[in-house]
Amino acid sequence: MMFLLPTILLSSAVLAVPHGHQHRHINITPDLNKLVDDVVDTVGDVVDDVVALARMSSAEVEAIYKTCWNGNIPWPSRMPSADVPPRQLNLFSKPAATPNQLTINNYCSYPINYMHWDGSATPVKGVLDAGATLNSGLTGTVFKASKKADMSNELLVEYSVTGGMLWYNLSLITCIKGEDLSACAGHEGGLQLGNTESKSFQCAANSWCDDQAYIYQENLCKKENPVSQCNPSLGLTMEFCAGAKPQ
Repeated sequence: MMFLLPTILLSSAVLAVPHGHQHRHINITPDLNKLVDDVVDTVGDVVDDVVALARMSSAEVEAIYKTCWNGNIPWPSRMPSADVPPRQLNLFSKPAATPNQLTINNYCSYPINYMHWDGSATPVKGVLDAGATLNSGLTGTVFKASKKADMSNELLVEYSVTGGMLWYNLSLITCIKGEDLSACAGHEGGLQLGNTESKSFQCAANSWCDDQAYIYQENLCKKENPVSQCNPSLGLTMEFCAGAKPQ
């Protein structure tokens, strides 16, 4: 199923990391204790959230999500990132891409099962071995990837050439269970979708990257969504376990 169209809000979004870091106080001056606390908390926030994201309040979410979606939010969960344009992160080097081609790189240590709606009458099914690469034209709409042979808990690479422009995004909606991201193919090693010249969406390993990928249905109707566009001549590359990419 294709969530991505330039005129339609896509699926996903979410949540904030609860502040649950634990550390012991050292018996020094109160001011220095506070400094140690602040440093530890800041480091924890960066680890949890890559870079600490501003988060929406429950009241803000309740005020907007019914404007485009009649479903129910699966509370309790993390709060979504603020309704601002997605940032360009620099967790990984941007991926090289081939003009007018979709490239899928599996840098994980295990094979990834896939179904690819590449423009053919029926989807192409296959297995992308560890370390392997798959190339295809940009005639399709979605590449589904799963750790399981039955294609359950799939991650979606969504793309479409519309009006002469290539639109693309990542969706983790169907591979997330509650706040558990472990079923999402390649996410434990980091994810990346883009090219060297335009937006490259990046999810740090095991991170709740709702400013970089769709995580909530319809992105809770936010105005800013993790979807980008570029000229098809720039190509598009998806990297699973991007942190293991050879340098």
